[in-house]
Amino acid sequence: MKQGLIIIFLLQCFLSTKAQNKDEEPDYDMGRSIKSDKTQSVNRVDLIRGIGKKNRGIAGVKLNNDKKYGRYGIDISHHQGNIVWSKFMIDTLPNKVSFIIVKATQGSSRVDPKFTKNFNAAKSKGYVVGAYHFYSQTTDPELQADNFIQTVSLEKGDLMPVLDIEKNCLGKACATTPDLLISKPQLIRNLKIFITKLKEHYKTNVIIYTGNAFYQDYLNQDFKDEFFWIARYSKTPPKCLPLGNTDTLSNPCFSISKQGGWQYSQSGRLKGIQTDIDLNFFSAFYLPKWIIE
Repeated sequence: MKQGLIIIFLLQCFLSTKAQNKDEEPDYDMGRSIKSDKTQSVNRVDLIRGIGKKNRGIAGVKLNNDKKYGRYGIDISHHQGNIVWSKFMIDTLPNKVSFIIVKATQGSSRVDPKFTKNFNAAKSKGYVVGAYHFYSQTTDPELQADNFIQTVSLEKGDLMPVLDIEKNCLGKACATTPDLLISKPQLIRNLKIFITKLKEHYKTNVIIYTGNAFYQDYLNQDFKDEFFWIARYSKTPPKCLPLGNTDTLSNPCFSISKQGGWQYSQSGRLKGIQTDIDLNFFSAFYLPKWIIE
């Protein structure tokens, strides 16, 4: 009798967990569905030493001039394992990592198991921190917003909330997975619901992360007033990324797209982290605007 009750209890737990994650795809992290431009791919990059052993600059952004042009940063999730912060902080000098964006949530119920640990550790080390939500195309946008809001507390000095919208796929499956799992009008409508809810809760804007091709094909016409962080794994930055601190609103790109962030490699190597890591550059013009006041 007791064994029967135990089996029933375990079955109920399993079904409950399955129900909570019924709308979830596999556990994704940022940029894994985005292809490199193989004709000029950044490929393996060490943040300190630049591309290869001789080239210390990336697309005109000289690492020793990062204070003029912008700041470098990384994004992390539980896929990076346990970060050895003492080694990490030493390895990022003299071209210091200034910001760290941590995966918080995915879909309507998934929470990254290392979010709280990573977020608090990065903040305690003095980094500007942010949190991102991996958007599930087929899941209710209000429930997804609720998941992020219930998980993430942001305060003055943190980065605005980040929405990661890209193909929902991993590895070889990306070759046969369509970009959109719902119609484009429905995707646009749902994204606006999600974004509006976050703006109302955090009283701030939202940064949209996506791949360069996904942006061009699906987002560029409907989100002209939003901030964008573009993944383009190439030596060439996104077209409208300002690479200086003298950019003004007279720049014609501002009427097209507010692109202030560039994820230039997903193959970064840093001490203290055992896996490849995404490397990012936020322009000096936009970064102050992306920090919550």
